[in-house]
Amino acid sequence: MKNNLFSKIAVFAKKYKVYFIAGIVLGLVGSLLNVLIPNMVKNIAALISESLYTNAMDFHSIRVVAIKTAIVIIISFITSYFGAWCLTVGGQNMVKDIRSALSDKTDHIRMNYFDTTALGDTVSRMTDDCDAFSAAISSNLGKAIFSIIIVLGCLLVTFVINPLLAFCSIVSILLGLFINATFAGMGSDSIKEQRRLLGNMNGMINESISGHMLIKTFNGEEEVLEQFDKKNQDLSSALFKSQFFISVLTPFMDFVSNFTYVVVCLVSGIMIIHGKMQIETLVAFILYIKMVTSNLTQIIQALGSIQPGIACAERIMEYLELEEETDEGREDVSRALGDVEFKNVRFGYAEGQIVLKDFSAHIKPGMKVAIVGPTGAGKSTLINLLMRFYELNSGSIIVDGVSIKDIPRSRLHDLFAMVLQETWTFKGSIRENIVYSTKDVDDEKLNSAIERAGIKFLVDAMPQGVDTVLSETANVSSGQKQLITIARAMLKNAPIMILDEATSSVDTRTEKLIQKAIDDMTKGHTSFVIAHRLSTIKNADVIFVLKDGDIVETGNHEQLLKAGGFYSELYKAGLDAS
Repeated sequence: MKNNLFSKIAVFAKKYKVYFIAGIVLGLVGSLLNVLIPNMVKNIAALISESLYTNAMDFHSIRVVAIKTAIVIIISFITSYFGAWCLTVGGQNMVKDIRSALSDKTDHIRMNYFDTTALGDTVSRMTDDCDAFSAAISSNLGKAIFSIIIVLGCLLVTFVINPLLAFCSIVSILLGLFINATFAGMGSDSIKEQRRLLGNMNGMINESISGHMLIKTFNGEEEVLEQFDKKNQDLSSALFKSQFFISVLTPFMDFVSNFTYVVVCLVSGIMIIHGKMQIETLVAFILYIKMVTSNLTQIIQALGSIQPGIACAERIMEYLELEEETDEGREDVSRALGDVEFKNVRFGYAEGQIVLKDFSAHIKPGMKVAIVGPTGAGKSTLINLLMRFYELNSGSIIVDGVSIKDIPRSRLHDLFAMVLQETWTFKGSIRENIVYSTKDVDDEKLNSAIERAGIKFLVDAMPQGVDTVLSETANVSSGQKQLITIARAMLKNAPIMILDEATSSVDTRTEKLIQKAIDDMTKGHTSFVIAHRLSTIKNADVIFVLKDGDIVETGNHEQLLKAGGFYSELYKAGLDAS
C-alpha cells in the first residue's frame, strides 16, 4: 500500500526532481561534513592533551586545526541550508500542483459522489489534508533525511574509532528505536481515523452554519449540540490516541540518550583505566553519540509530522482516483438549433430505484416545454440527464440530431443556460457574477441583460454600481441574487434555456416583473421550465405531466384542464404537489 502511495506521489514530484535531487545532494554534503566535525575536535583535544605532557602548548597547530574546523562548520551550514531550501521549494511546488489536481478533479468527478459524501469531508481533503501533507514534505521530510544520513555516518565512524564501545552504544540505541517504532505503528491507525473524523466534523459544521436560521427556527440547537459533542468526543479520543503515541517518543528518546551516555562513560572509563583508550578519543566518541541521539530525536519529531502527512496523502490520492465522468464525445453540433429528443430513457440513481422508466418525447427548436409533477416524479432528473450530469441506464438523448454521448461535455454545456431553484453567486462584483465565463462581453450587452432581468434598480442603488462586490455586507436578498443568476443566463444567450423553478426565490411582484423578461429571453430558444408556480407554465407550448417516472399527460394548459386528469388535480390544488 505504502509503495503504491509513494509511486503516486512520485508522479507529482517528478516535475521538480531537480530541486529534490539538489536538496538531497546538498544535504548529503552538509551532513557528511557534520560527521567530520567531532573528529576535528578530537584532533584539537589531542594537541591540548599532548601539551599537558610536554608543558609546551602548540598554538600554531591548534589554530590551524581550529580554522579548518570553523571552515567545515560554515560550509556544512551553507550546504545544509540550501539543501533544505531546495527541498522546501520542490515540496511547496509539488503540493501546489496537488491542490490544482484536486480542484481539477472536482470538476470531473461523477455527480453521484457529491450526493453521497459530506461537503465538509471534500473541503477537508483540499485544505487541512493538503496543509498537513505540505508540512510533512516541505520541512520535516528533509530534516528526517539529513538526520538519518548524520546518524549513519556517525555510527560508522564510531565503529572505526572503537568497535566495542560502538557496539555497546548501538545496542541501547536500537532497543530505544524498536520501542519507538512500536509506539509509532500503534499510532498510525489512530492518525488515519483522526483525519476521517475531522472531515466528518467539518461537514457537520458546514451544514450547521449554512442552516443556522432553520436550526434556531425549529429549536434544534440542543440536538445539533448533542451531535457535535459526540463527533467532538470521537475526534478528541482519536486525537488523544494519536498524540499520546507520538508525544511519548521524544521523552523516551531522551531516556535512551541518557542511558547511552551512562553506558559509554562506564565502558570508556574502564578502557581508559586499562590504557586502551585516550581521553581525546572519549571526547570525540561522546560528541558522535550526542549527534546520533540528537538527530534520532529530530527524526522522531519529524516522523510525528510525517505520519499524519502520509495519512493525509492517502486521503488525497484516494480522492484523485475517484471515478470520473467519461467524455468520449468527438462530434460537434454544427448548427445549434435546440432540437431535443428523448428516446426510451430509463434511469435510476441506485440499483432497483428507477426514477424514469421509459421516457420519450420530442421537443422542436424554439418550443417552451413545462415539466410538472409531484416530488420524486423525475422533473429535475430529466434536466440532469439532459446536461449529462448522470449517465442513462438505457435509451438515448439526442440534441440537434447528435446523441449527447457523442458530443464533448464542454461543447454540450455550451448549448445550455441554466437558472436553478438554489441561487448560486460567488464573492465578486455584480459584473463578475453576471458575466461569469461568458467571453467578449461589452458594457452594452451587460446593461441590456441587467435591464431585461429587472435588476437595474438594484445596480443603481449600489455604492459602486455594477462593480459592487457581493458579500454579506452588500445587503442583497436571495430574490435579488436569483435575478442576478437570471441575468447571467440571459447574457449567455444559449440555444437551450433551463429554468428549474427559477422564480421560487422571488416574491409575486418581482416574479411579474421578470416573467416578461423570461418570456422574451426564451423566444427563439428551446426552453425547459420545471414548474413551481402556475404563472410560469400557462403560456408553455407543451406541458409534460410526470408521475412515477412516466409522462402521463401531454398538452398545453387549456387542453390539460379540459381533460380533467392529473394536471387538472394539480391545478385545483394550486400546484402544491409540485
